[in-house]
Amino acid sequence: MSFSALKNAAKASYSEQKGTMILIVLIEIIVFTSLASTVLGALLVLPIHVGAAYAFLKISRNERAELGDLVVSLRGSSYFNHVVQLFLRGLYLFLWSLLLIIPAIIKYYSYFLTPYILADDPESTNPITNSREMMDGHKLELFWLQLSFIGWFLLGALTFGILTVIYVSPYYRQTMANYYIRLKTKKGGN
Repeated sequence: MSFSALKNAAKASYSEQKGTMILIVLIEIIVFTSLASTVLGALLVLPIHVGAAYAFLKISRNERAELGDLVVSLRGSSYFNHVVQLFLRGLYLFLWSLLLIIPAIIKYYSYFLTPYILADDPESTNPITNSREMMDGHKLELFWLQLSFIGWFLLGALTFGILTVIYVSPYYRQTMANYYIRLKTKKGGN
């Protein structure tokens, strides 16, 4: 599936579920900006990040996303696993950034799919390793896909973030979920 096909599928999903997608992004932004700087906040923000990935994966699979999907990690027994795995991902990225910026960027792309893997398989014990394996040979591809959104994000900045919340972030997040589904299918997953 080409970039344009991934993006067109995301646009079609947006037209069908735009209200839910906007609210998911808005709630995630509000929770992140108000709580991320505290330890207690991080314990809430990390699972909500997985919940947002879960909601966008549901949309990718032509299912109806709900606001309750944001807290799917908080409800289940996988909460602790999600917090630990995403904390480790952040720690690894921080440690890589101490070496040099280029290795940290490469590892960012290696670990990018971790929240989607956790959303897809809440009991996964090695999502960082799975992400690294799935992204093997695809890091530059993801870089180019993300770079294709730069114009949208600049336009969003010109509107003081309004366009970013109501269109660009939902469109971007849905495209990334579509990318994960495509890559998982390509690598032989379900």
